[in-house]
Amino acid sequence: MKRKKIWLTLGIMVSAVSISVTTIPNQREVYAKTEYMQTMSNEKKNISPKEYNRLALEFVKSLKPDTFKTWDQSIAKMTEEEAREIKSFLDQNIIKNEKDDYQKAKKIYEWIMKNIRYARPQDQNVGLRPYDVFKYKVAVCGGYSNLYKAMLNLEGIPSVLVTGNTSAGAHEWNMVYANGKWFFSDSTWGSSDEKWFDYGFEQFAKDHMVLDVQQVFTTDENGVILGFHKGMAVIGVKNGIKTLTVPKKYNGTDVTSVAYTVFDEKYALENIILTEKVTNVDVESQSKMLKSIKVPQENTYYASKDGVLFTKDFSRILMYPFAKEERSFVIPKEVREYDSKETFKTPQLGEILVEEGNKTFSSYDGAIYNKEKTMLLTVPEGKNKIYIPGTVVLDNIALNGKQNLKEVILEDGMKNIPPYTFSGCTGLKKIYIPASVTNIAKESFNAVDLKEVIVCGQRNSEAEKFAKINGMKFEDVKALEIKLKETKEVIAKAKEFEDVDKYTEESVEILRKVINEAEKTVQIEGVTVEELDRVIEKLNTTISAMEEKIEPEKPQVSKEIQRKIEEVNTLLKKAEKYDNTNKYTEESIAVLRKVIKEGKVVVAKENVTVEELDTIIMKLNKSIAEMKEVEIKNPPKDEKTQGNMLQEEQGNVPKTADTSVPGIAGLGGMVSMAIIAFLQKKKR
Repeated sequence: MKRKKIWLTLGIMVSAVSISVTTIPNQREVYAKTEYMQTMSNEKKNISPKEYNRLALEFVKSLKPDTFKTWDQSIAKMTEEEAREIKSFLDQNIIKNEKDDYQKAKKIYEWIMKNIRYARPQDQNVGLRPYDVFKYKVAVCGGYSNLYKAMLNLEGIPSVLVTGNTSAGAHEWNMVYANGKWFFSDSTWGSSDEKWFDYGFEQFAKDHMVLDVQQVFTTDENGVILGFHKGMAVIGVKNGIKTLTVPKKYNGTDVTSVAYTVFDEKYALENIILTEKVTNVDVESQSKMLKSIKVPQENTYYASKDGVLFTKDFSRILMYPFAKEERSFVIPKEVREYDSKETFKTPQLGEILVEEGNKTFSSYDGAIYNKEKTMLLTVPEGKNKIYIPGTVVLDNIALNGKQNLKEVILEDGMKNIPPYTFSGCTGLKKIYIPASVTNIAKESFNAVDLKEVIVCGQRNSEAEKFAKINGMKFEDVKALEIKLKETKEVIAKAKEFEDVDKYTEESVEILRKVINEAEKTVQIEGVTVEELDRVIEKLNTTISAMEEKIEPEKPQVSKEIQRKIEEVNTLLKKAEKYDNTNKYTEESIAVLRKVIKEGKVVVAKENVTVEELDTIIMKLNKSIAEMKEVEIKNPPKDEKTQGNMLQEEQGNVPKTADTSVPGIAGLGGMVSMAIIAFLQKKKR
């Protein structure tokens, strides 16, 4: 059961293993090529094999060795029965009673070295599956390293596969973990010299350079999957991530590479943001969901413009994102190279222009030509109508398979339409063929329904003859008429961009001048097709150069500042409840109102700092705590007290006329009686 458990614990990441066939190196050749190996890694980056090997070793060391103790079925299939057979053979014939992992690994290596033969062209049963190599005893380097890893894993010894370059060519070997250390081990080269079991880091780096560590990966806290591919690399992302921001470092090591696996459809990435550290991007393939690649100016190997990836000096277009939404693209004047068949595959792109001053390419009606306009190089996939100058010598490549193309105007001067020129142009509905064309190959329109195509041209021309033979509709039309119509359409299109609310005043002013010149040109009597071509190109170039007004971006607010702003707003609401003159003194309310006003100003600031928010929080709390209530003298305690107070107050109140009347009346009576008594006494 233990043996069964060992091999059944399988890895889960599926990735094709890159296997390269190489011959067993003669040792004299190895040493003769050592100097070459030291400089072959990458002329531009100047990274030595030793540095690549060190980075690969450090990456594997950062992960748990036990992760690599079991055979990974995604590398090559091995059944349970096959695993039991190999394990039994190991225990009985190779390992026997050995307990030390390092010695076990060495015994396995020596058995492979003595019993497996490198494949010759005439050999049969040359496979990569561990069991096939074990059974037939013949293999290339991929078979050697697979069997080596499988045997090590069946003995519980961690091992990973490594592919890269050697002084003898592309190659595959192993990394082995035993007795607390990882080391490189090449069982293929062991066939000629057993020292390659554990030759030592320094010696190994003289002839081997790691480019890929297979099936070894980790995921960072942002969901970015990291591995080793031409350096520390991003190899994928977790499900749901649409924008990949390449991390600057992993475990203290610079992340310098974006592997081809990143562009796998399963990741569905839309945007990629590189760092200044990235020195390698695999551009051989890309996802159909990708919209943009952005590169910081500090990067010394790559540059980007409008989401398109270039070499740093813009001399080469490396990747035009397939899902890029813009309909028009301008090739910078510095560009000297791009893949004419593969670069511009996006179906949205309907127009490609070339910046003035480019010494290699030119554009004409939204397609790319060589500088002299004798060769049509690229027609955008989204283009449905094209004018082709008469100077061009047509071939069977540039227009082949353009299914969106509906209308083609070949200008005067063209002489020949070779076989398969319009092969696969299934959407074609109309083609103008000038009188200068004297030969139209029968197979020119291979896989095109000719009954659906209208041929335009002059009477008694080769075009009319071809149309009649093939049952096609023919119309007598001149090229100038078509070009005039096209020019007016482009002028109308340009006027749609005269929007000063959307575009800068400077770019709108330039556009209006170009439109004015174009309108004058179409009115010229005897205007030529070539003159109208120049007008159309100038209009299209000006439209592409329109600059939109950019609103200043609001600075991003950190979570800490957001939290403190919320705290200030809560305190402001609380403080406003204390603004009560019936309850609090005017002095404390005046202080409170001043702090409230200051707080509102602070939270309204665009670039408010944590320090400013902390200060106003402190002031608000302080002003609230220091609010003073209005003092009330001898406040009544109960009804009895109120009654007593009322009596006391009444006793102290000065007498009014109403209360003093009885006293005055008594006094008056006494005076009257005294007067009467005095008068009676006088009579006597």
